Amino acid sequence: MTRHVEAYCRDFIEWTGDGTVDIPTADAIWTQVHPKGLFIDDESLSPANEAYVIVEADCDWEPEHGLMLCFEGGRTLTKCGGYDGHLTNSNAFDDERMANVVYSALDPKFTTRRDP
Repeated sequence: MTRHVEAYCRDFIEWTGDGTVDIPTADAIWTQVHPKGLFIDDESLSPANEAYVIVEADCDWEPEHGLMLCFEGGRTLTKCGGYDGHLTNSNAFDDERMANVVYSALDPKFTTRRDP
């Protein structure tokens, strides 16, 4: 998960020009994440007919939207980014071509995908 969360942080910092957040290493990103909720969405089932597990957290770099991590069946990370209520990027953008996208970045160089 680290690479997806780090991409979200770096993309946001670059986009906003906020130099107040310093991330010296990829693993240090977790010191700036503060979990606050765990939810199970069993109404929006995945294509594999599994519920989604959603972790909601505050994060130092984006205090307004925080961090949302969505897991299909509690195992497969399907979406990382600010809290927007969408469980996958293909759902968020109504585009099946984004089914493999975990973090959809403002700057495409930060976009991450699931491993094959």
